[in-house]
Amino acid sequence: MNFRTIIITILPVFFIYSCQVNNKKVNEQSPESYWKEQINLYPDSFLLKENLIQNYRDSGNVLKAIQTTTLFLNTDTNNAKLWHIKGVLDFENDDTLQSSVSFRKAYLINPNAIDAIYLARILAYNKNASCLDVCKEMIKKFGNNYKKDFYLIKGIYFSAIKEYDTALNLFDSSIQESYTYMDAYIQKATTLMSTNKYIDAITVLSKATTVQNNFDDGYFYLGKCYEKINDSLAAIEAYKKTILINRDYTEAKEALSRLEK
Repeated sequence: MNFRTIIITILPVFFIYSCQVNNKKVNEQSPESYWKEQINLYPDSFLLKENLIQNYRDSGNVLKAIQTTTLFLNTDTNNAKLWHIKGVLDFENDDTLQSSVSFRKAYLINPNAIDAIYLARILAYNKNASCLDVCKEMIKKFGNNYKKDFYLIKGIYFSAIKEYDTALNLFDSSIQESYTYMDAYIQKATTLMSTNKYIDAITVLSKATTVQNNFDDGYFYLGKCYEKINDSLAAIEAYKKTILINRDYTEAKEALSRLEK
């Protein structure tokens, strides 16, 4: 199971273009130059800094976005939002160690459930048992509304260390807390897949796509399961549904192309 593919679903787009933009001026110069000029004019504007970072991110230059965020942090060390942004960017740069450091700093400056979840999930995937302490603290501070995440993250950790029965029970507990929590279905299904229990995984994914019939990841993993049991027709149908829901689902397109040759 691809670590990046699954965990990226928890990292939302964190930038909002809230500033009033002079489109004519942007057209007359590069976006990078425009945002830098605006920051020089209004150095205390956090939104302008976000826009510059987002500009680099949108252009695919994640490293430059990280460097820029770090530069801003040098003069604003206790800005939890900047640390959160850096955590997302570090993850996108495939640096999960630094990502966990950044999310931890964001959380320590401004304790909140979102950064706790991000931090704990990354630690869990990396088989770091400290994720369990983060989970306990999350429930203690933010209450039982996050029990579905509490069980999910613990399940991810036990799955990562190959204690699969414990993990499956925890995923079931997460689903019981919220039957519409699609992450729990995916985690349960992929854990079953890792132990070659493809029929059981199909049952889980079929339920997930019934609960949420536009669940692209659910159909994609159904396709993978059907491939494993040599049911190519069912796999093709699942991949087609994935693409119908999300036309940009590259992995589904590649799988469909391979099967239809």
